Amino acid sequence: MTDRWRIGTRRSPLALVQTDQVVRRLARRFPEIRFETVPIVTSGDRETAVGGSPDFTDAIDLALVRGEIELAVHSAKDVESRWASGLRLAAFLRRADPRDCLVVRRGVDPSRLPRQARVGSSSVRRRAQLLRHRPDLLVQEVRGNVDTRLGLVRDGTVDAVVLAVAGLARLHRAGSVGRILPVREYLPAPGQGALVVAVRDGDASVERAVSALDDPATRASVLAERSFSAELGGDCRSPLAALGTVRGRTLSLVGEVLAPDGRRSVRAARRGSASNAEALGRSLGRAVLAAGRAGLGGASREERVGPRGRRKVVLRTGPGTLGPVVEALRGEGAAVTRLVMVEPEPLPPARWRPPLSSIGAIDDVVVTSRSGVTAGVVPWREAGRRALRVRYWSSGPATAKALRSVGVTNVREPPGLGGAAIVRGIGPGRRRILRLRSDKAGSALARALRARGHVVTDVVVYRTKLRPRIGPSDRARLGGADVIVATSPSAVRALVAVLDPPTLARLTRRVRAVVIGSRSARAARKAGFVRVSVAPSLTAQRFTRHFLHGEWDERPPHR
Repeated sequence: MTDRWRIGTRRSPLALVQTDQVVRRLARRFPEIRFETVPIVTSGDRETAVGGSPDFTDAIDLALVRGEIELAVHSAKDVESRWASGLRLAAFLRRADPRDCLVVRRGVDPSRLPRQARVGSSSVRRRAQLLRHRPDLLVQEVRGNVDTRLGLVRDGTVDAVVLAVAGLARLHRAGSVGRILPVREYLPAPGQGALVVAVRDGDASVERAVSALDDPATRASVLAERSFSAELGGDCRSPLAALGTVRGRTLSLVGEVLAPDGRRSVRAARRGSASNAEALGRSLGRAVLAAGRAGLGGASREERVGPRGRRKVVLRTGPGTLGPVVEALRGEGAAVTRLVMVEPEPLPPARWRPPLSSIGAIDDVVVTSRSGVTAGVVPWREAGRRALRVRYWSSGPATAKALRSVGVTNVREPPGLGGAAIVRGIGPGRRRILRLRSDKAGSALARALRARGHVVTDVVVYRTKLRPRIGPSDRARLGGADVIVATSPSAVRALVAVLDPPTLARLTRRVRAVVIGSRSARAARKAGFVRVSVAPSLTAQRFTRHFLHGEWDERPPHR
């Protein structure tokens, strides 16, 4: 056991306070170890636009995978239900109060908000719950840390904000609470009020030490809530809620899904053994899905879609992709399920070929995925490669947004999709180009750039791991889909790998495959899909318009 442990956390005041609680507890148990807090800026911290899908753990988890820190402290509600590979949640600290509360400006009665009161919240769950009980409220998106949001109340920008009781208590702001919202009406987000400590998979000494902080009741409750969320394909931007409580050996779990406007909701409950928490969460998720399909409250998964009738869509993506498209489709009433079929596994820069340290001067960086930004661009810039003249080329708006979120300003978005658009955008010449990609991406783009005279360094910065199996609920969602959206050839290959041949044959004959780029189109046709469409754009509005009105590009991919 080393004599120094580095603990990664966000830079927000609340995150630092929470991490300090963990540090103090560890220091009491292991006085021989020096603990060092390492504040890290995540993409969610950099994201300033409202309505996005902020990720408050990505950069911290990446630092943990690389060995730059020994452990990480997260708010459990920020950790995605389908989490990064290579890491483990070693401890669930005893949960604080999981409820939400109202903080109101001076002169406002927290028990009776005035008509059309302005209430600030960035949570779609809280928005839906507020509108369910008070459809007259004007719920406004707000961003910033706890003190920033309290400031919006003080200066009259909003009449009230909804915040977590636990966060206010940890920051010694409990005196700001105007009214604690009852759980029976305002069920909290999965994991709310709980802290988790993450370690590298296989780091036995650290995991063994950290596990001393684990609270079994909190672990069972949060694991059940996370499994419920995963069964529904949810994340921190989904209008769903869950809360587990343990009494003795029995775990009680309540879960809820709401329409974004709060007009419809489905709630269900389950009880079972705390030792079987994740199975209980999955069971509850299936019950809520079944209730929604039966029309009991009509959660927003099964609604009308314009003149073409209801569409059921399965978006088969990697973590964090296509968020705006999902929201746009759901906004039009489509029943959308997200199945994460591929996971990125970043490679340490020393294992790049060639290693980062040996790469010379570069004029252009080409990256075609958000995972490429996290695994390639971030360490590239951290190594001091920040020349303003370097141009960064993205293959779509999501990748461009990811580049800007890590501080890149000279971002180029060529018209069109995929590598062909980048080749056209760069044009002929003799520029020094760095291509950052996954091990499954292939070298076609690098070859096309070299054919135009450029000097290309083609580097694999992350591996793409296929999902090992698919459960009955996900299989049912695939079987009931009208359309499957695949964002990469790897996603198509993952589908082939997890389905038995008869099921795959039925699916490929009946369901339309909508793919991103010609390589994905070829992979879909090779898999047997009869109807393959190439998405005309990755912008949410254009993609949704083409989806709703059937304006598909059915031409064979250009070879």
